[in-house]
Amino acid sequence: MLIKLSRIILALMLIFHVTLIPNIAHANTPGFTGSATYTPDPTANDVWSGGKLSLKNEFKVKKVDIQDGELLNKVTKFKIVWKLPPNLTQADIATALSEDSYVLVGTQKGMLKPENFTTTAAGDLEYVFSDKTFNLLALIAWLLTLLLNPDVTIQTNIELDVAKLPGSVNDYSPNKVLTKGKLPPRDTKTMAFTTEFINVKDVSKGDFTSNLATWNTYLSPWNQVVADSTLNGKNDITPLEVNGISRVLQGTNYKTRNVQLPIKQNIDISTYQRTVNLFSKTAILGTNNGLVQNRAPVVEDKITELANGKKQLIRQSTYNLFGTDGTGTTLSPVPLVFKQETLLDFKLADTQLKIPAGKETKLKGLLESEGTDNKFYYKINGGAAKDLTAIKLDGQNYEFTLPGFSAGTYTVVIGVSNEYKLGKEVGMNVIAQQEELKISSITDTLDFGTHEIPKPGDIFYSETPFLVKVLDTQLTLNKWKVALALESAFQTVDGSYLPADVFLAKNGQKQQLTNSLIDVYENTQVNNKVVDTIAFKEHEGIHIQMKSSNVLLNREYKGTLKVVLKKGP
Repeated sequence: MLIKLSRIILALMLIFHVTLIPNIAHANTPGFTGSATYTPDPTANDVWSGGKLSLKNEFKVKKVDIQDGELLNKVTKFKIVWKLPPNLTQADIATALSEDSYVLVGTQKGMLKPENFTTTAAGDLEYVFSDKTFNLLALIAWLLTLLLNPDVTIQTNIELDVAKLPGSVNDYSPNKVLTKGKLPPRDTKTMAFTTEFINVKDVSKGDFTSNLATWNTYLSPWNQVVADSTLNGKNDITPLEVNGISRVLQGTNYKTRNVQLPIKQNIDISTYQRTVNLFSKTAILGTNNGLVQNRAPVVEDKITELANGKKQLIRQSTYNLFGTDGTGTTLSPVPLVFKQETLLDFKLADTQLKIPAGKETKLKGLLESEGTDNKFYYKINGGAAKDLTAIKLDGQNYEFTLPGFSAGTYTVVIGVSNEYKLGKEVGMNVIAQQEELKISSITDTLDFGTHEIPKPGDIFYSETPFLVKVLDTQLTLNKWKVALALESAFQTVDGSYLPADVFLAKNGQKQQLTNSLIDVYENTQVNNKVVDTIAFKEHEGIHIQMKSSNVLLNREYKGTLKVVLKKGP
């Protein structure tokens, strides 16, 4: 008896026969029930991504539907045929079948595995029910109970790991990124699963159809103006997009779209909202559907310093587009990344300064910035920042006014910042110097010697050199001058005048000194030192030329020479 029952069991088969049928109204067979349910991955930000697809059926049949033959030579046999919707193939079932799939015959449970499936010549998926799937002794014991029990319940559970599904045949995107790992789409948004029970005599006992809601439309960010630009657009070389669209936004697929925009350009996310029907390639642009939404963007700012010293801001704004299509079906969310960049550079014309103590100082600098709120400041010897007055001259050129410094040496930092959080500081060394301009020394006596009674025309030169030294520590050019005048003529103590004129000879030229000032030296450079203003060659300088011999003997004649330092402009 055990041997014969074993042979009966070896003949027991469960066959899955899969064909594609349209989703039409269908009357289910009494006693047959089923369900098709989809549970998304709770960790995914997408109601169609990952998760589990479970197809369950229960068939209440009679013993005669699964057994045939004489008592001691009975054959147990039946088939179950799965008619799958388009976009879900026999190969998909084998690829995504989970370890929780099973067939339950009465009280005996057998686990379904991918290697148990075969494909018929007609292309149907066939599962062969084998005693290797069950506990052999338990199965034999249950089959014996059928001698007394005419009713049999058979249950099946096909559970798929959606994340393992390879993608729809209607998806021509690279690597099937639109549908891979997602619940298969359907043009009608309904997946129909029809399960048929065929008895031991290959006669259909009826079927049951379960419907499952799915999707047919996806979000594809796009903006015609930007996509047509050479900066952000690329040629569309796949049938992924709607017909007539030759360019799409940069990115490898619809979920890696990125847009480069100027930092000053506002992002109008509504112009990038577009949904596309995967099957008809029909697109709805902008807010025409009124259902595409977006949350506040996630904005990330990254500030770096480039090799050339410029400061760079890279702002990445990620908008998460989501919502429903025109008939209320949830759309898979799609991130759209906007990148905006801006630079700031700041340079000073001079970073080593000598300035007059106590006087304001003008500085010149160059600012490269797209900001409209550029704020300048300065810090002295590491102190607190103070506002710095700046005037824009032209283009990128600015002029700054530093306040007066007392005499000393300083480390000064000039800085700028803008509304994009970019800033740069330039250090400079400042020496504030007290300026002076004065006669530091002068010959106080000129001695023309002792002479015999002169003749008219005789010339007498000073026996002592005439020197005028000027201390000039001004930091800018000042064309100051030294001027001379004969303040009082040569005369004796009792008022007798020397009959002579006083002359200044220099560089071959001769000037008579009178009581009116004449310029004898003009400064033409920045000195920051003591300057020897008057230097004469031989037979040059101040001399006396006699007009007559009418002089007093043994008497001393004295006169006064006036030296004036005249400050220039």
